Amino acid sequence: MQSQALSPRLKTGNNLVVLATSNYSSAKHLIRVLVDNMVKYIIVPDEVPDGWQFRANGSLSSLPPIPRGNGKYYRLERTGETTCPFFPRTTNVPEEIDSITDPNVHHDIQINYAELQKVPSRIQKWSDSHNKHFTERTTAVTHPSFKNDMVMRIVEFPESLWKPEVNSPGGRRLTLTERMTTEFLIQQRAASRGLAPEITGLVTEAGRGIIGFLSEFVHDGKSVRDYWTSRGKQELDDQDIEACLQLAKGLARLNIYHGDLTPSNLIRRDDGTVLAIDFEFATDSSSLKDGSARQEDEFNDLRLMLIRNTLASGDSSSDEALQ
Repeated sequence: MQSQALSPRLKTGNNLVVLATSNYSSAKHLIRVLVDNMVKYIIVPDEVPDGWQFRANGSLSSLPPIPRGNGKYYRLERTGETTCPFFPRTTNVPEEIDSITDPNVHHDIQINYAELQKVPSRIQKWSDSHNKHFTERTTAVTHPSFKNDMVMRIVEFPESLWKPEVNSPGGRRLTLTERMTTEFLIQQRAASRGLAPEITGLVTEAGRGIIGFLSEFVHDGKSVRDYWTSRGKQELDDQDIEACLQLAKGLARLNIYHGDLTPSNLIRRDDGTVLAIDFEFATDSSSLKDGSARQEDEFNDLRLMLIRNTLASGDSSSDEALQ
């Protein structure tokens, strides 16, 4: 992938650049937009009729312009007019919320989101039963201060807008900010022993603080699954299988339970070394009652996939397309 061939962010027919869309129980839609290099958020209440085209690769011409300035959070409200039936009004959401505040999440380099530029064709997307939604939670980006592309991982939407919770391996309910904190710390631990891509900086956003991190884009490799496919789905060499299993053992020695250790989440470099990616579901195994048993099961599952030529199974990595 060549970073020179950069594309502008996705523009609409007004002053907005749509970055991501989603829906949660607290609103019909949340929209993350860029206005004059400032990220803003639009809450679309249930009263807004269906039919809006929430497409990040198309037009949002029916979305009214968002005022310029320091306002960050807006809620669409009825105006009673026919030409502009909905108008964005500033909400009472605090201006400084949802930053990753764990003091262990530290890096000498911090980059404002607005300074990063996406690499073309790297917008991750998924669909639910009704709408297409678009995410930049995992995106390949570039920055003038860095020679190579990087992988960006962020918490897209301020959590106070929709109060999200996710399951943790230990059963406790975590916010996505807590989940991202854990992901950063575990990938940093693995990277320190050469088992994961190096973390290259933190991502900040005006009005929110730290929202995620940047890591090395592995240019000289591909996922073990893709490597296997490129070989005509022939059996992996013994040294490749051993490299994958040694990586799994290395993670276990660091008390890391990956949570999704499949061939799609292992990157084989051209020199034959292997790195783990996508630590979204990872946790410290020492914090789990059955941590050792989970690690053993994860190791055995990976071993079976590798030696039985079932490398296409367990494909749930959103990061795979970025490698």
